[in-house]
Amino acid sequence: MRKRSFYYLCLIAMLEILLLAAALLLARYVPAFQAAQMERPLTYAGLVVLAALALALSAAWWLSRRLIRPLEDPAFGGQTYDELSPLLHELELRRSQVRSGAGELERKEADLQMIIQNMSEGLVIMDGTGVIITLNPAARELLAAEGDGVGKHLFALNRDPGLQAAVHMAIGGTSDESRIHIAQRMIHAIANPVIMDSEVKGVVLFLLDVTREYAAEQMRREFSANVSHELKTPLTAISGYAEIIQNGMVAPQDVPRFAGSIYQEAQRLIALVNDIIRLSRLDEGVLDGSKEEIDMMQLARSVAARLRQKAQSRQVCLEVSGEGFTARGEESLLEEMLYNLCDNGITYNRPEGKVEVILERSPAGNRVTVRDNGIGIPKEHQSRVFERFYRVDKSHSKETGGTGLGLSIVKHVAMIHHLELKLESAPGEGTTITLQFPVEEKSGKESDQE
Repeated sequence: MRKRSFYYLCLIAMLEILLLAAALLLARYVPAFQAAQMERPLTYAGLVVLAALALALSAAWWLSRRLIRPLEDPAFGGQTYDELSPLLHELELRRSQVRSGAGELERKEADLQMIIQNMSEGLVIMDGTGVIITLNPAARELLAAEGDGVGKHLFALNRDPGLQAAVHMAIGGTSDESRIHIAQRMIHAIANPVIMDSEVKGVVLFLLDVTREYAAEQMRREFSANVSHELKTPLTAISGYAEIIQNGMVAPQDVPRFAGSIYQEAQRLIALVNDIIRLSRLDEGVLDGSKEEIDMMQLARSVAARLRQKAQSRQVCLEVSGEGFTARGEESLLEEMLYNLCDNGITYNRPEGKVEVILERSPAGNRVTVRDNGIGIPKEHQSRVFERFYRVDKSHSKETGGTGLGLSIVKHVAMIHHLELKLESAPGEGTTITLQFPVEEKSGKESDQE
């Protein structure tokens, strides 16, 4: 590089000398230049100096470009500077690494944005004052917010006191949680501060839809309370009758009557415990036996035979009709399901009433319908009659007995066997409950035989 630069300087010097020699020769041999030198020597000398300066500047600019161009573009004309080769190689390596790192960061950012946008949980990222920086679609839906919300304060989207308290705690540097109701949903909000250099720089808010879990929790609480109450009632009666007999306060002729009451309450208690155990096993999806092909017409007639005496005692007509078909399932569960439906139809009926069990075959799925013309169920109660211990008329239910778990067992058996359960009822007109069996796929061999 130094050798090349020296050659360039020598070339410029030679050009300057040639320019001065040419000016002297012109002034000596060319009449016009000779006259100009004689008449205006200073002007002539100035022009020569300006020409020399212009030549020098042009040569210097050309030289600088020749020297700098390889630095700007190392591949220019195949020229390289041996002294700068290591530096240029290192710079190119660093530039390649920067490009690669930038591409990797872009890919990671794209992946992160894809994850955030497709999360089922709500995610809100805010600055230290609560202004939203990032809001994913799930959070926008859970907060029932309109627009993207970015750049707005969180409390402009939702002003729930529990949410405000949790976010204020996070802005203060402490994580906090809260459950809030938004648009008939139960939302679990978790607010965490983002702390850097002992200073809160932002807040990360997670929103989880726990509506189902909350409903299940409420149902468990109600179930526990109802179980305690239902168990306490027969136990109290048994304990009271036994205490009276123990203290000799019962006449000998009344002992059988008290013993009968104790027996009835004990039977009620046993039935309740059995229903609770059965319902717990159904919740876990546990079957007492294996599934098999069952003749539903024969099963329905068997259930009707068991309930015939109760139906006659209440002056209710119980009939089974329709086309028989087979269904795959556990016989004891399907029998209990039909028994509970027919028993309810008889229990909540009127004298001279009627309960029909109708079996129908259909390409869309076979059906079993239990229809009665009893007291019916008001519209506001129909969505809850399959809940555990739920009673439409508590006073009437206590008179008729029962555990309050019959329809809940029906619902769980239907779920295990993938049956569609449909209820239609009106006060004073009776109730119709339909069980739609799924369409069973036939093997190719069976189809050929048919």
